[in-house]
Amino acid sequence: MSEENFELYLESARSAKKLFKKKRYDGWQSFCASISPDVSPSEVWRNIRRFRSAYNNSPSSKLPLTLADQFMDHLAPPSVPEQGFPPLSIPAYISDDQTGLNAPFSLIELKGVLNNVKDSTPGEDGIPYSFLKNLSDRVLMLFLNIINSIMISGCIPKSWITQSIIPILKDNKPADDPSSYRPIVLSSVLMKTAEHLVKIRLEWFLESKNLLATSQFGFRKSRSTMDSLGIFTTDIRLAFSNNESIVATFLDISSAYDNVLISVLRGKLLQYAQ
Repeated sequence: MSEENFELYLESARSAKKLFKKKRYDGWQSFCASISPDVSPSEVWRNIRRFRSAYNNSPSSKLPLTLADQFMDHLAPPSVPEQGFPPLSIPAYISDDQTGLNAPFSLIELKGVLNNVKDSTPGEDGIPYSFLKNLSDRVLMLFLNIINSIMISGCIPKSWITQSIIPILKDNKPADDPSSYRPIVLSSVLMKTAEHLVKIRLEWFLESKNLLATSQFGFRKSRSTMDSLGIFTTDIRLAFSNNESIVATFLDISSAYDNVLISVLRGKLLQYAQ
C-alpha cells in the first residue's frame, strides 16, 4: 500500500467512525421518542441491549489462572476413558458419485444459509455474518469452492477451528466453583457456515431415507414438544378408558452431550454411510 493510499484509508476510517457515532446517537434519540405505553417492556429491553452491544461487541470474562485451569478441566477433562470400546479406524474414502449427499454444495444452498442467520459476535478472525452477506456472487463462489475443497481433502484452515471460550457466571452460583460458569463459544462464522451446509444436507438425507425413529421429536423440522405431549396424553386417556395402567420414565442426563462416546458415534455414522 502506498503512502497516499494509507493516508486516504486513515481519513476514510475517521469519517466512518464519525458517521457511525452520529448514526448511533440519532438512532438512540429516535428510539427514546418512540417509547410509549403501547410498547411492550420486552421490546424496550431488546432495543436497549442492541444499543449496548453496539459499544461492546466482544464479551470478556477474566478468571484467576487457577480457576481458569479448573474451568477448562471441567469443560474438557484431560482424559475420558472409553472402556470396552476399541478405537475405530475409518479409512479415507472419496466417492465418484457426485449426486445427492455427495454433490458439491451449490451457491443456492450457501445463500439459503446466509439468508437465515443473524449477526452474532464473531470469532477470533473478527469476520461477522454481515460480511459474508454483502459479498458478491463471484466472491461467494470462491468461498464455496474452498468449502467444497475442504469436504474432499479434509484439510480445514486452522483459523476456522480456533475458538474463544468465554465463561459466564450463572445466576446465584458461587464464583469460586468452575461448574458455576456457562461456556460461551465464539467460533469462526466461516466454519459455522460450512457446518450449517453439512447439517442441512444431513437432515435432508436422514429424513428422506427415514433413518430417524418415528418417536424422535427433538431437533427435527415440523416436530416439537407439543407432538410428544399430544401422543403421551392420548396414551394416558386410552389407558384410562380401557381401565389399564401406563408407565412413563422421565430422564434428565447431566452433561449428556459432553459424555457421548466418540468411537460409538463414529461407528453409527459409518453404518449409515455404507
